[in-house]
Amino acid sequence: MSHLKITVVLLHKHVAVLDHLSVNIRLRTGVVLSRASIIDAFIAASLLKPRAVVEKMLQARVPVSKDRSRKPRGQAGNAKKSGNQRD
Repeated sequence: MSHLKITVVLLHKHVAVLDHLSVNIRLRTGVVLSRASIIDAFIAASLLKPRAVVEKMLQARVPVSKDRSRKPRGQAGNAKKSGNQRD
């Protein structure tokens, strides 16, 4: 299996949770796990669950607008298209 290196931006509270898990695992087992290893384990665990279960878990965490015409943040209809120019 090949790997692709990516950058993930997390909130401070999420980093704290990953660090807390890592410390607890190290204290209990002596095994040192990186944040990336823990995230990988979460993804692997989600793949073992039926897709409907994972989707339901995600829907519980992500508020969904009933107005389907709304665009996600950063894609407002009145945004200027400036090509390659920077503001």
